[in-house]
Amino acid sequence: MRHVLAAALATLLLAACGEGEEEHATMLPGSDCLSCHDGRGEAPRFTAAGTVYRAGDAAAGAGLAGATVTLVGSVAGQTPAPLTTNAAGNFFTSAPLTAPISVTVQGNGGTVTRSSHHGGGCGGCHQPGNVAGAPARVHVCASCHAA
Repeated sequence: MRHVLAAALATLLLAACGEGEEEHATMLPGSDCLSCHDGRGEAPRFTAAGTVYRAGDAAAGAGLAGATVTLVGSVAGQTPAPLTTNAAGNFFTSAPLTAPISVTVQGNGGTVTRSSHHGGGCGGCHQPGNVAGAPARVHVCASCHAA
């Protein structure tokens, strides 16, 4: 009986946490990844993470796969390899990055570069209609950001 209960508990835990690394990598597009991925809990620590979209007002689940994100920290040598957004449009890194961080996003026919970001939790500010912070999702498109 104990074995049956242990197997049932293990199944429930796996279902609650997701079943694979890719599933975790595509979780919660558009959210503030660093609110959990801060090194204080079970989630791995990221120094920068977010979701790229085709438009600033896109739905949370409409991320842009295959965009390239280049990050540069303010300390010399803090330039991790460029990141490519996954199927959910998500990107993330644990490479050392000291704010302010410069970000370049390429894809969907456009390129956008922004400097002096105070941190790497993109979804914390980049939300549609967020007048207190960034007014739109992280996005790149030819009509807004021609290459």
